[in-house]
Amino acid sequence: MGLFKNIKDGFRGKPDFSSLHGKTYQIDDHLLTFSVPHNVTSSSDYHKTIKLDDFDCLSNIDHHEVALKMGYVEYYFNTKIVNPLLPINSPGKVFLRVKLKKSNLCLDYTESLSCFLEKNYFEYFHDPIVSDDSMRGMHTKLMNKAHDFANRCWGVILSHLRK
Repeated sequence: MGLFKNIKDGFRGKPDFSSLHGKTYQIDDHLLTFSVPHNVTSSSDYHKTIKLDDFDCLSNIDHHEVALKMGYVEYYFNTKIVNPLLPINSPGKVFLRVKLKKSNLCLDYTESLSCFLEKNYFEYFHDPIVSDDSMRGMHTKLMNKAHDFANRCWGVILSHLRK
């Protein structure tokens, strides 16, 4: 059974959800808790407890924003057996960063916070002006490369289909 599963899946080091490890961060009087598989590759906690009054002196510029790094969890997985029928198996990584960011908006509800985060994410990664020194416009850059590749392979017919 184990050999068949390895051949079918082709991965080593999958997350083991049978054993979970809890992560907890305290921000003023609020607790942020979540669970990750116990067999993560590495993790670190920079600040387990933070007072929002200390945000300005503890935060720094991280890529494009002023943020306070709370911690991270990373997990790598590798191809163990190359599957010749479906050669899509490749090494990969799942990376979770926990950062605290300041907003000038008054966000009272989960829905307003969700809208703020989605808008912030979209405006940054989908920015039509691509930056080479940060990840601003990264999605736009990848989509332009994919579109150029498709035009080289299949011609400009795809440009007419997009409209």
